[in-house]
Amino acid sequence: MFKKILNKRKNISYFIFPFLLTLIVFVILALYLDVKIKNSELADIKKNEINIVDLKKDFVLNEFNMLISNLHYLNHAYKYKLINEEFDSIAKNWADFSIERGIYHRIHYIDNTGDEKICINIDNDGGKILPKSELNNYKNEYIFKESIKLKAETSYFLIEKNDVNKGEPLIRFTTPIYDDSNMIKGIIMIDYIADYNLNSLRKISAYSGSTFYLVSSEGKILATDCGCKEDTFIKKYKNEWSKMKKYNSQGQFKSDNGLFSFIEASLLNNKIMRNLNNQEGVVYIVSVFENSNQNKIYFDNNSFLINFIIRNYIYLIFVLLLSVTVGMLVFANKKKYSKIKYYSKYDSMTKAYNRRYGLAKLKKMLYEEKGMTINNGSLCFIDINGLKLVNDKYGHKFGDEMILGVVNIIYSTIRKTDFIIRLGGDEFLIVFVGMSEENAEKKWQEIINKYSEFNKNAE
Repeated sequence: MFKKILNKRKNISYFIFPFLLTLIVFVILALYLDVKIKNSELADIKKNEINIVDLKKDFVLNEFNMLISNLHYLNHAYKYKLINEEFDSIAKNWADFSIERGIYHRIHYIDNTGDEKICINIDNDGGKILPKSELNNYKNEYIFKESIKLKAETSYFLIEKNDVNKGEPLIRFTTPIYDDSNMIKGIIMIDYIADYNLNSLRKISAYSGSTFYLVSSEGKILATDCGCKEDTFIKKYKNEWSKMKKYNSQGQFKSDNGLFSFIEASLLNNKIMRNLNNQEGVVYIVSVFENSNQNKIYFDNNSFLINFIIRNYIYLIFVLLLSVTVGMLVFANKKKYSKIKYYSKYDSMTKAYNRRYGLAKLKKMLYEEKGMTINNGSLCFIDINGLKLVNDKYGHKFGDEMILGVVNIIYSTIRKTDFIIRLGGDEFLIVFVGMSEENAEKKWQEIINKYSEFNKNAE
């Protein structure tokens, strides 16, 4: 009886809506918190990357300033010995110096005719003095032609391809040697492989998870810790290089390849430092937080969602179970409430209104509803005769069947707008809404006829 009141669709909706609402709220909350955490982590990464490139800039500039200082130390400390051609003793001292410094590839002294007089070759065995038979003539070399024109106390650098130790370009620093009569006697040249500073730079970026590049103004990779085969940054990151060149001196941006943080470092920051081949004298310190599988959640929303599900699958299962529980509780509560509400209005056996609710509805209909008065409705009081006799003789089961038989005949006869009130055990009130007394009499006669026909068929 009660199940007929609540149709199947309503029953499902009582469960589905709370279930979906709970599930959606918890998932959205979890996603919101995860996005907040991701954005917070990304903000920390961005800040950290900026700090790293700033720190590396200071390191690189200090490194180059140290190289210039070493170059001028060799000039001032050995100027007169070089002028006096004390090459053997100088070579021994320079070999010890190169071992102590441990960052140079070669140290040269070339006289004003282009002849190499000293060459200290630094390898894994330390500083080696090359014999005269292995010394070269630089007369026709570009770096010699330009360096021999230098003024006293000036320095130059030139980035060249490193044919000896392939991989990292060779940076050459030169300074001239003048005698007291202001005659040029030769040049000191230091060959510096940029890869020598990588170990220190790796330590700086080890905890950041990013890749470091030291890039020339032409896009050549001077130093890197990525182990990549490309010798030019432009080839590896063409679009990003173009974007970097549009910034003034430093910047940060995201691309499909990752998060790029960079800063310019000018090597021509003093009056004694110039470059030979008209380069800008600028290097770029670049840190790339790559869009790798490990970091994909910071760049790809789809990967973030997949990662969110993988990382929170236990939580999601819990939320799913919680949502099912909430849905079932709401459904059971709604069902219980509907049942209570139903029995507060209806008689459980006959489905007629009970006495309390029925009379309240009748009062409201006759006196409170707009346009309704006592005269535009009819009432019919019913008392089922013989009910006590049937109960006593055949039992209450047959008495109940008798009541239901009468009530069903009434329901099959009256209109949908009319209703029945059960006043007591065998007493009922039929309310004909908006029906005249004459029409109510006809309807009552129709009920009597149907009941008589029912009795005949029952016999």
